[in-house]
Amino acid sequence: MDACITKRGLFTAASREKALQNFHSNYLLHREKITEVFRCPKSATWVSLRIFQALLDSNLAGLKHGSTDVAPVSLSEDENNIILYVGGSIIQKLRKKAFNLKDYSKKSALLEVLNEITDGDEHENSIDMIDVLSRGGLLRPKPNIGFMFITMEATFRRLFNRQAIHVTERTFLCECIQVDQITSAFYESVYKCSASEILKGNIFQNIMKLYFKIRIHHRCKKLMDKYRSKNNIANKQKALRRKLKASVNKAD
Repeated sequence: MDACITKRGLFTAASREKALQNFHSNYLLHREKITEVFRCPKSATWVSLRIFQALLDSNLAGLKHGSTDVAPVSLSEDENNIILYVGGSIIQKLRKKAFNLKDYSKKSALLEVLNEITDGDEHENSIDMIDVLSRGGLLRPKPNIGFMFITMEATFRRLFNRQAIHVTERTFLCECIQVDQITSAFYESVYKCSASEILKGNIFQNIMKLYFKIRIHHRCKKLMDKYRSKNNIANKQKALRRKLKASVNKAD
């Protein structure tokens, strides 16, 4: 049973699923010997599965510890559309990089994963930001991937409001990885892909990095605009004081 337990990875669900697959295949190989011990096929299956699940839960306990859920944020319809638009542009950027790869096997594996998180269905009755701005190149994330981006936004806002000065890309990644809603949403879309778990994890991290870069750029731009606005007001007030002082001196 110990040999069936896989190495813990980025996605808890992936580690659990692979371990259960290993257990199933190994159990089928040794089913006759196990049944001879218990003298009952149902008892043999039930006891073996219970023991293995206990071992699996113990192995994955480290990953469960510290995992968090993010409270949903109140977003307007426009904000939701913007987040989905940003998510689609991130997926499109990764697809363009994949198309430029010379290694065919790596290219096909990347595109397979990226296609799984893209909504290929046509939305004839919906008109949103992606429909309006698209000239045929913008992508729409799948509903659960869209939910993942919205949860990333909630994580970013919570993190920025808590420690705005010390927010870094690494901090954001660590926060997102600990949020079950984010990792589960991504894995639910790509778990059937034949690509390696390492490749899936790399794509997942690249998505988070690109989202952070877009958001932190927008946040810094807003802060700079606010700073310039304050400076402009201060400069106008200084100029006004100088004019008043000059007019008083001239009157004297």
